[in-house]
Amino acid sequence: MNIAFVGCGRRGRYHMSAFADIDGVNISGVYDPFESARNSAADQFGSTAYSSVEQLIDSAEPDGIVVATPAHLNAAAALPV
Repeated sequence: MNIAFVGCGRRGRYHMSAFADIDGVNISGVYDPFESARNSAADQFGSTAYSSVEQLIDSAEPDGIVVATPAHLNAAAALPV
């Protein structure tokens, strides 16, 4: 199962770690508005960093997407999903 992430901060990486421990789950892509955060998370979890949510959806082929952004940004981050 391919899981993609929107949000690569502390909360996102916590969830990435949990998903990475599940057999059969692949972190297929990550997005964060901060390039350094998304690149670091992609390196840490053997994934691909994308520069937009739309690119993540189109290219990562996710079966599910975890929105792990601060609460006040959740709606805006989830709208493209």
